[in-house]
Order: sequence, then structure tokens, then C-alpha cells
Amino acid sequence: MFGNAQVKAAGSIEIAGFGRRFSGALPAGEVTHRFRGGIWQTEVEFGPASPGAAV
Repeated sequence: MFGNAQVKAAGSIEIAGFGRRFSGALPAGEVTHRFRGGIWQTEVEFGPASPGAAV
């Protein structure tokens, strides 16, 4: 996704448009923000946070 500072680990993200099984509020276990080549990106891994992950 394009960069979004509102996305934080241990929060949740509302997903829509992926059918009943995959849509809804999902826990954001890990979030990585990058600025590379003039593009800001946010990567999200869904599920519980990994042990030792910065929250």
C-alpha cells in the first residue's frame, strides 16, 4: 500500500472487497514504513505481533 502513518502494529486494519472470509477488521501484527526511490510504502503483516517486535 502507499504510505500511511496511521497504520501501527498492535492495531487493526479494516479490509474490504475480498469476500466475506477475508474482509473485516484484521490485527496488524507487524508494520514496516519505507521511503525508497521517492515512494513511501507501508507493509503490513496480519496476525499477532511477533515476540520482540517494536510496538
